[in-house]
Amino acid sequence: MVFIDEFHELLRLPVDLQDLLATARGLGVGLTLAHQHLEQLTPNLRAAILSTARSRIVFQLGYDDAKALAPHLPPLTAEELQHLDAHAVAISAMDGAAVQRPVTGTTDPLRDPESPTRAEDVRQASRESYGRTRQDVEAEIRQRIEGEKANEPPLGRRARRPGGSS
Repeated sequence: MVFIDEFHELLRLPVDLQDLLATARGLGVGLTLAHQHLEQLTPNLRAAILSTARSRIVFQLGYDDAKALAPHLPPLTAEELQHLDAHAVAISAMDGAAVQRPVTGTTDPLRDPESPTRAEDVRQASRESYGRTRQDVEAEIRQRIEGEKANEPPLGRRARRPGGSS
């Protein structure tokens, strides 16, 4: 999963984002692309995103964005998307191979920057569950490299292919 906030800034890079979207999807790479409004995007990129993105999360939208996204979030209307309350969200997500009907909900408001966040709690729980020491990771890498070397033919000799040619 790749997360890109304010991804319209990538438009300045010498990268074809339409190709990036198509390639990522073909490789099964999930992209989370966040931005403020659709006008930040070129018309071609906007069309590519609207046709490629399967999961969508939107907060209160302006008129133009609500009009553009309402057909992708039925039965929600452009007016309903424009009038979502503070911290309200509309979500249409993939489940398996099918896009589910949109649901609405409420998110938590931003917290005091001085207080611990849920994100910090999640990171700590992840470290405790999945974290490994650097020494353990490096030892595993060394074992993999040594295992690959043991299976390689000596330098200057290549394995013969079936059928006689090398």
